[in-house]
Amino acid sequence: MVGGNKPQSEDIQIENPPDVTVYDGLIFGSPVHAFSLAPAMKIYLEQIPSLHDKKVALYVTKALPLKFTGGTRAIGQMEKICQSKGGNIMGTDIVVWRGDIDKKINELTQKFSLIFEL
Repeated sequence: MVGGNKPQSEDIQIENPPDVTVYDGLIFGSPVHAFSLAPAMKIYLEQIPSLHDKKVALYVTKALPLKFTGGTRAIGQMEKICQSKGGNIMGTDIVVWRGDIDKKINELTQKFSLIFEL
């Protein structure tokens, strides 16, 4: 990643992004930054040439407890980008880093494993 000193910078460029064409399904996760999708994830998703016919699950992590404090907006941004590239959104989630974190991660893992039949 170029511009990695400031991951919230709009000047980020992803060098050598992974080839997603070899996968049937993808899970993208990102932190919320300033009540929005983290710029590094936004730029990464925008660089993906196509998600045509791919199952996609999305999640974001955040500290503030209410979903409207950036989580819903960030998920919406991810959905919009992935759908514009032909991705089939199979599920989304917002993980708030408060309380029983292990339980929340286990629930997210279980939810997404059912989507991808793991």
